[in-house]
Amino acid sequence: MQEEIRRNTRDESSSKGPDEENCALAAKEKKGKNKKASQSGAKGKKQDMSKVKCFHCHQHGHYATNCPQKKKNKQAARSVAGEALDLQFELDFSLIACLVSSVMGLVWFLDSGASFHMTGDQDLFSDLEDKDLGVHIEMGDDGRYSTTGIGTISFERESGKPFVLKEVMHVPGLKKNLISVAMLEDKGYDVVFSEEKAFLCSKTTGETRKIGV
Repeated sequence: MQEEIRRNTRDESSSKGPDEENCALAAKEKKGKNKKASQSGAKGKKQDMSKVKCFHCHQHGHYATNCPQKKKNKQAARSVAGEALDLQFELDFSLIACLVSSVMGLVWFLDSGASFHMTGDQDLFSDLEDKDLGVHIEMGDDGRYSTTGIGTISFERESGKPFVLKEVMHVPGLKKNLISVAMLEDKGYDVVFSEEKAFLCSKTTGETRKIGV
């Protein structure tokens, strides 16, 4: 009995003609075309931007990522930051140029080997904190000096605010006043020595000026 059922099933499946198979194939192709048409229709449909509200300016018609006001604010912030950098470079350059040219009354030397700004003249400090920093300075004359404090030196000008040199070490006995190139580099500058001249270059803006030695 089971053999007859299996035989009948095989006969029925084999009895399907080419017409039935073609109809099934055509129905499948039509279904695929309808699916593609619905997808392309969804992609081609434009979104009504009048209902979109920006989370930045709270206006309708655009997303926050394309907000015109947001772009203007960024441009204004960049402009302000750039002006601040230019002003700081101008101040730092003017201070160093004056120090190395003895305009302030005392000559300061650019030193690529010094880790800190240093002076042995305690009277120069406008603010000095006495403390043992545990730092010993060895100079080219085989001298060895100990630091006794760190502070700020202000340089008065005929007009404008005083120039300020911060984080200056007091090194009693030191005969030279030294500007540390390493500290200038930490502040965002490059100091380049060429043909007995020195140049100060801003790493941020790329501006370069000769300061001389």
